Amino acid sequence: MKNRAIQMQRFSLVLIMLLSVTLSYAEEVTSSDQTVAMSFEEAVAVLREHNYTIRATEKEHESLKYEAKATKGLRLPHLSITGTYTLFNDEISMEMDLSKEKRLAEGLIGGTKALIPTMTPMQQAVIKEIKAKMPSVSIPSSISVPIQDQQLGLVTANLKQPIFMGGKINAANKVANAKLLESELELSNVTNKQITELAARYYGLQLATKLVEVRKEVVDGFKKHLKDAEQLEKQGMLSKAERLHANVAYMDALQKYKASVKDMELVQIGLQNTLGVGYNIQPTTGLGIMGTLNELSYYQESAQKNNPKLLQVDQKQVMVEQLVKKERSEYLPEIALIGSGNILEYQVTDLMPNWFIGVGVKINIFDGFARENKLKAAKVKRAEVSIYKEKAQHDINTIVLKTYYEIEKASESALTLDSSMEFAEEYYRVRNKAFKEGFATSTQVVDAQMNLSKTKIEHLQSMYKYDIAFVKLLEWCGMSDSFVSYTVNEK
Repeated sequence: MKNRAIQMQRFSLVLIMLLSVTLSYAEEVTSSDQTVAMSFEEAVAVLREHNYTIRATEKEHESLKYEAKATKGLRLPHLSITGTYTLFNDEISMEMDLSKEKRLAEGLIGGTKALIPTMTPMQQAVIKEIKAKMPSVSIPSSISVPIQDQQLGLVTANLKQPIFMGGKINAANKVANAKLLESELELSNVTNKQITELAARYYGLQLATKLVEVRKEVVDGFKKHLKDAEQLEKQGMLSKAERLHANVAYMDALQKYKASVKDMELVQIGLQNTLGVGYNIQPTTGLGIMGTLNELSYYQESAQKNNPKLLQVDQKQVMVEQLVKKERSEYLPEIALIGSGNILEYQVTDLMPNWFIGVGVKINIFDGFARENKLKAAKVKRAEVSIYKEKAQHDINTIVLKTYYEIEKASESALTLDSSMEFAEEYYRVRNKAFKEGFATSTQVVDAQMNLSKTKIEHLQSMYKYDIAFVKLLEWCGMSDSFVSYTVNEK
C-alpha cells in the first residue's frame, strides 16, 4: 500500500507538470496568434501562400504541365507486352487428299497380280511367301495432320513507331502547349482577382476600424454632452426636453457604435477567409494612395497588352488553328513502323513465326462526309474566337475607362471633404462651447456633432473607393502586383 501511494504521488506530480507545460504553451499560442499586425504587402505574400483559390488553380496548372509532357510522348515509340491464353473448340489440323496416290498404288498392285500367272512356279512360290510375311496395308483416301493444339499461350512484345501522322502529333503538342500557357494566364488572372478581393477586405477592415473610432468619438462626445445637459438642467438653465434630446442622441450613437463593431468583426472574418488563415489581422497600411495617376491611354494600352483574359483568347486562337490543321490531316495517310516478337510460348505451332516487323499505312477513303463537316466546324470556331477577341478588346477599354473615372470621382470627393472637415470641426467646437455658456441648444450641438462624424465617414469612404477602384484598374491592366508600390503604411 505504501509503494502504491508513492507511485500515485509521482504520477500526480508528472501530470501536474505536463498540464502546466501544456497550459503555458497554449497561452503562448493564444497570445501570439490572437492578432497579427500586417501591411498590405505582407498580406499579399500570405495570400499567395495560403489562399484556397490560388492553391487550387496552381494544382490545375501543375496537372496541365504533366499533360503537356504526356503529349510529347506521342512522338516516341510505343512498346507494350501482351499476354494471351486461347482455347479453341478443337485442334487445328490440315486435311491431305490421298485419292490419287491410292489409285496409283492399287494400279501397281493390280499390275503385279496380272504378272503372277506368267511367272514360273518357283517365282510364284517366292511371291506368295513374301506376301504371307508382309502385313496387309490399307491406303486411306485422305489423312489429317495436326498443326495447332486446342490450347495455346503466348506472351509477345509489340512495337509501334509513328513515322507520319499527317500533322496530328504536331497539332496535339501545340494545343497542349497553348493549354499550358492558358492555365498560366488563368493563374495570373485568379491571383489578380484575389488581390482585388484582398484589397476590398483589407481596406474594408481598415475602413471598418476607422468607422468604429469615429462612432466611438461620437459616443464619447454625446456622453459628455449628456452630462453637461444634466448639469445645466439641474441649474435651471436647460429644459427637460433639451436634456431628453441629448439622451436620445447618446443612445442612438451608442447603438450605431455597437453595430459598427459587429460590422468590423464580420469584415475581419471575411479577410481571414480570403487569406486562408485563422488569426486576426491588424492592418498597418492606411487608406489612400500615394502616387500620380497616369493618363487614361496608358492604362488602356497596358490592358490590351497584359490583361490575362485577353491573352487567354490568343491561346484560344492557337488552339482552334491547330484544330483546323488536325481536321485537314484526316485527308492524309498515317504511316507507322510496327513489329512484334514472341517472348514466351505454350503449345504454339512451329509454323508460326517468332517475330515480324513492317510498315503500316492507313488511308481514310470515305467516312460519310464526317471529315468535311468537322473541317468546316473548325473554321467556324476559328472565326468565332476572332469575333470574341474583338469584343473583349472593346469591353476592356470600356471597363478601364469606367474604372478610371471612378478613381477621379473618388479623388475629387476626398479633396472636397478635406476642406469640409475643417469647417465641420470648427463648427462643432463653436456650438459645443456656446451650449456650455447657454447660447446654443442641445439640438444644435447634436447636429454639429453628427455633421462632423458624417463628414469624417464620407471622407474615409471616398479614400476606400479610391483604393478599390485603383486596384481594380491595375487588375484589368494585368498589373495587380504593382499596387503595393502605391500603398502607404501608417505611422
